[in-house]
Amino acid sequence: MNATKTLSVTDVLELARVIDACTREVPVMWLAESGATLTGVMRHLYSGSNRHGTDVRELTVRISGITEWEIPMQDVLRLIRNGEMALDYRA
Repeated sequence: MNATKTLSVTDVLELARVIDACTREVPVMWLAESGATLTGVMRHLYSGSNRHGTDVRELTVRISGITEWEIPMQDVLRLIRNGEMALDYRA
């Protein structure tokens, strides 16, 4: 990830929504590449490297359901932008 990339207001708002969803552990629903609809609970963000100061856009999102999913933040953001993931779909 290019750490010098400027974040737009839209980028910040999208990241904030995902961080908030992880903090509140909300249910999520998304469309898998196979076409299946998957559901789970967004749990937390983590970095496999445990580096301090890791760019939030490089983190991975853990989602728990019948199985555990680890989805890179960039993929979560893409799914949301494409309307293929709903955060807290109960609301």
